[in-house]
Amino acid sequence: MKKLTILLILPLVLLGCAAPTASDGRWQTRGEAAEFIFQEYAPLSDRPIVVRYYIPSTGDIRNMQVLMIAHGMGRRAYISMGGWIDFAERDGFILIAPEFCLEHYSVNDFQRGGIYERGELRPRELWTANKVEALFDDFRHYTRSRALTYNIYGHSAGAQFVHRMLLTMPEVRVETALAANAGNYTFPINGLRDIAGEVYGWPFSVMNTPFGTEEYLKAFFAKSLIIQSGTADTLTDTDNLLRTGGAMAQGATRVDRAHNFFNVSKQKAFDMGLPFNWRIVDVEGIGHLSLGMIYGTYVMIGDERTFFVDNWTPTSAYGLLFGNQK
Repeated sequence: MKKLTILLILPLVLLGCAAPTASDGRWQTRGEAAEFIFQEYAPLSDRPIVVRYYIPSTGDIRNMQVLMIAHGMGRRAYISMGGWIDFAERDGFILIAPEFCLEHYSVNDFQRGGIYERGELRPRELWTANKVEALFDDFRHYTRSRALTYNIYGHSAGAQFVHRMLLTMPEVRVETALAANAGNYTFPINGLRDIAGEVYGWPFSVMNTPFGTEEYLKAFFAKSLIIQSGTADTLTDTDNLLRTGGAMAQGATRVDRAHNFFNVSKQKAFDMGLPFNWRIVDVEGIGHLSLGMIYGTYVMIGDERTFFVDNWTPTSAYGLLFGNQK
């Protein structure tokens, strides 16, 4: 079996933002990871992003599927994308991983989509997910791609970004979204209540937002959304698990929060008489590890978890998004 090549993928731009450079020649590299600076979306042109991408070495780009990848809180898109490269090369699909560096995109701008600022709804054109849609347009323009939609995968902080993108922007051209091991969610109910009776709104619920209307929720529930949960992602004393009141009202662990979010959403759709097109999938034995969620399993070689492109499970992100096509 071919061993995963992620350890050979070096960062082309280190953490933090690279200085904007000319973007001519983008989308031209094949068979190796490449990158460029993207600032062509005018309303956020002063907040550029680094775009990592991978185009397989053979095949017609115009007919390839596209997978967008939302990185985690470490903002290392080259690592998030690296876990998919062997699959993309073998199966012939394209990887696009925007990198929202902390210099330009705070936790509020990334995980929470930049939708609210100090309690005020921001203009729609300034929401961060617009960058993803603009990037897809840029890719289609320069490659003459025939793709009309894209899949999107996000792990941890990226999973927060992904599900809030679907909730707030029904028009996004997402075919299937997979949100893996999110630390917290925006519940589609009018206020999330904790055991003490305190009620929480955005970003923990749609209370007092436009997104609790039937128009938004109908579109949200109709999306093909997979909530993926690693059954071993149960640590509660880690620095990257939010433990504020609104987060704890969702459950003590990421596993609890994923299942509570799914069940509450499913009940809400039922109560409103709306179609519900989501799934929740548990990945047995995997903790808070993006590679583990992508592959669904691993082999221990000495003390190292090792991943092989031919060794994946039906509950893995690859299996859920692409495995049924093999």
